[in-house]
Amino acid sequence: MKFPFGFLLFAFLFFPAGLQAQDKALDRADRLFKETYYPQALEIYAKFVKENPRNKRATLRLAECYRLTNDSRNAYRWYARVVKFKGIKPLVWFDYGQVLMVNRKYEAAIPWFEKYQQAVPEDQRAREMIEACLNLKSFASQSRLYAIRKLRINSESSDFGPTFYGNKVVFASSRKRPLAKKYSRNGQSFLDLYVANYAGKAELIDPVLFRGKVNTPYHEATACFSSDGKEMYFTRNNYQKRKLAESKSGVVKLATYKSVLIDGKWQDAKPLPFNNVEYSVGHPCLSPDGKRLFFVSNIPGGMGGTDLYVAEKLGDSWAAPMPLGNTINTQGNEMFPWMDAVGNLYFASDGHAGLGGLDIYKAEWRADAFGPVTNMGAPINSSHDDFGLIYRAADGLGFFTSNRPGGKGDDDIWAYIRLIPLVGFIRDHQGNPIVDATVTVLTGRSALRLGADEEGKFIYGLRIGQKYKIIIDKTGFQKKEVQIDAAGMDRDQNNVRVIELEKIITE
Repeated sequence: MKFPFGFLLFAFLFFPAGLQAQDKALDRADRLFKETYYPQALEIYAKFVKENPRNKRATLRLAECYRLTNDSRNAYRWYARVVKFKGIKPLVWFDYGQVLMVNRKYEAAIPWFEKYQQAVPEDQRAREMIEACLNLKSFASQSRLYAIRKLRINSESSDFGPTFYGNKVVFASSRKRPLAKKYSRNGQSFLDLYVANYAGKAELIDPVLFRGKVNTPYHEATACFSSDGKEMYFTRNNYQKRKLAESKSGVVKLATYKSVLIDGKWQDAKPLPFNNVEYSVGHPCLSPDGKRLFFVSNIPGGMGGTDLYVAEKLGDSWAAPMPLGNTINTQGNEMFPWMDAVGNLYFASDGHAGLGGLDIYKAEWRADAFGPVTNMGAPINSSHDDFGLIYRAADGLGFFTSNRPGGKGDDDIWAYIRLIPLVGFIRDHQGNPIVDATVTVLTGRSALRLGADEEGKFIYGLRIGQKYKIIIDKTGFQKKEVQIDAAGMDRDQNNVRVIELEKIITE
């Protein structure tokens, strides 16, 4: 899988102090790879492997470059060669399994995860991935309860990380603009924060740069706002007093900043106290009551690559951050937290069971702790990277980011509408389930054919205000039509219908 531009905030969005040329091509490619200049390294590795097809080191790095630049087809091709080499490290087997999942080759991925699990039994991710590959149907069980669409405001670059800002949406983008500083790793503009207006139920229009003392010549992304709209937290390159703050190794990490609104203007942003030049702190998410700040960090000693943390508000400052624990965090990467009005946490991860790449998960708040993590399923999740979900319960509208095929750029923002769940149970006159009945849903001129499962159950998403005709057909039973009017229904409750079919009696 390729981590999306949003993930680069922790993997390779850093701004290194410099890059010195190397005499040997392979050494130069390795240096480029280490500094996360993957497209540039890929060109050198590809040429080198063409001339040295049995070189294990270069072939592995070529496969990794394709994986990390979102070329899943070529990543699959080259990893298939890499795993044939002797002496390959077990992590390569796990990465190959993930590449196979992105290419929707779930059955083929299982033996590679099993091989990795045997070699590294303490890493629970392999078990999660095997479980996911064996239970694909579970991720599609709610698929008809959401309608998704890509937004027209997406650019050919990267657009991600939406957040609500009153009646507008703020997001990050590396879209082209005059005089913008270019990011050398991908040739796109440095990320800035933009704001867009609503235009209808599931569309955004008129994106413009966010006003105020927020955007700089370097990266800004992933913002959040207090409930009263007077405080703003966001991610930025560690940039203070017009200077980049470097780590001991010459790398500029990511930091979280706060700006306040005074007289209608956003003031100079101040760094939060737990920022550190030696690791990144970003993707802030403020709880609805403003008392807790969730964020992502690669603080040394964490469970995985990046973990979720929370800091409690103490007057005008913050307590020391605490990790969310192993219910949420894994040995993989967790990021892009967002909290709804009732305290449920949504986040992206590549360490929990999913469809491939980053998936979006939900952890319900229960009394004083988060409950078990659940995958949001298709169509919100795909075999590619899906992250950065937000949702407004008042109208059932939300947004998320994905680099799935069919988009316009690297990462694209998609809208989704949560539909009204209709749960039907098909029974005979004795209350026994009627299995494998055909369910046809008619709305005007359109028709959709479903199937009842082994419990005689079917699920369908209704749109508020629409009328439906549902036809149930099963050999040996009389066909039945049911009229449903979705006006006034509640999308937060299951609308259950028990539909009884009469058996055809033959003499």
